Amino acid sequence: MNDLNTLDLASLLPSSIADDEEVQALAKVVTQKLLDINDGINALLLWKNLSRYDDATLLHLAWELHTDLYEEDLSKETREQLIRSSILWHMKKGTLYSVKLALHTVFKTGEVEEWPAYGAAPYHFRIQGLTEPAQDENKTLQLVQLVQQSKNLRSWLDSIEFERQLNGGYFIGAGIMDDEEIVTSSNLKDEFVFSQSLGIGASIMDDSEVSVNGSIVL
Repeated sequence: MNDLNTLDLASLLPSSIADDEEVQALAKVVTQKLLDINDGINALLLWKNLSRYDDATLLHLAWELHTDLYEEDLSKETREQLIRSSILWHMKKGTLYSVKLALHTVFKTGEVEEWPAYGAAPYHFRIQGLTEPAQDENKTLQLVQLVQQSKNLRSWLDSIEFERQLNGGYFIGAGIMDDEEIVTSSNLKDEFVFSQSLGIGASIMDDSEVSVNGSIVL
């Protein structure tokens, strides 16, 4: 099947008329008209590629669609996502779906956990499993605002939890000391008392070697 963007009707002509010059000319004209129509359709499909529009156009689209929390200082990628999700967002507003949509508009990771899963009070929920850096406080505040706009009024957000995985090495050393004590009675009786204690501890040893060269004069 031919891609409409690269359509060429002449290549689809049957062999019986493919060599006819008039038919070839007609195919060329019709092909160009179809390509022009296709370009016009693509121009009307706003959602196909929002990144091609400038900031002013995106602002007008956001206003027309009543896009929640649209701010011009947000990244262009975030603004495009807000516009693209606006219609579905308003349709699903107040549901778990809209809260998840709010989460993944700001962060790519994380999940929404409802109150029965972690023993909270009814209608409470939390966001956990965020593995992205939390260096930008404004980004976290934006998530809170979007969640407040998305959830229903009876629901409460308990917390937003970020997870970090740190890789490190632990080095543990141990030393064993065998301490033996022999006690002989002073009255020289055939009595011997043996006691033995075993101690285990950890220590740090700084081992250095010093060589001294010298001569002995007799």
